[in-house]
Amino acid sequence: MGLFDKLFGKQSQQDGAPAGQCPDCGAMAMTIGGRVQCTNPTCKNFLSVSSAVASSGAPRRGSFAPAKPLNIRYRNFRGEEKTFVADASTMERKQQHFVAQLAPTGERIVLARNRMLNLAEVEAAFPQRVAAGQDWPSARERQVLNFHKKHGSSSPLYEKTRAKYPNW
Repeated sequence: MGLFDKLFGKQSQQDGAPAGQCPDCGAMAMTIGGRVQCTNPTCKNFLSVSSAVASSGAPRRGSFAPAKPLNIRYRNFRGEEKTFVADASTMERKQQHFVAQLAPTGERIVLARNRMLNLAEVEAAFPQRVAAGQDWPSARERQVLNFHKKHGSSSPLYEKTRAKYPNW
C-alpha cells in the first residue's frame, strides 16, 4: 500500500461500502484504528475534533503543579462562574487583562480584569512596584526605567532612577 492510496481510494472495501466511503451514509470517510470516521456531521460515525480531544483524557502538556497557587474566580461571557487555579509566579498583567498559567495542564490563558470576582486577591498577589507612601515615578523616569529594562542596558540616569525605585 502506497503513501497516498488512502486518499485516492485504493484501500480495500469494508462492510460492502467502497473504500473511502462511510458504510452508513456513503459520505467520504477514513478508517483510523479500526474505526470509521465520517465527514458527515449527521452520521453516527462522525467524530468531531473537540470530542476526540475530550475523549483522549490525556493532559496537553503533562502535569503542571503551580509553585504559588492562586485561585481566580471568573465570570465568563456566558455568565458562568468558573474557578481557575493559576501559578501566581507566572502571572503577568497586560493592560486590562491578566495572563495566567493554569493547573493541571500548564495552559496559558488571558483573563479580563473586569470579569474577575476576586480582583483584590489577584492584585495583592503581585509585587508592589513602589513602597507604600512613596510617589510614583514621573513620566520621564518611567520611560527610562522601561526602556533599559526592555533592552537590558544601563545608563547613569537609569542607575540613579533604579536606586530610587528598586522594585520597578
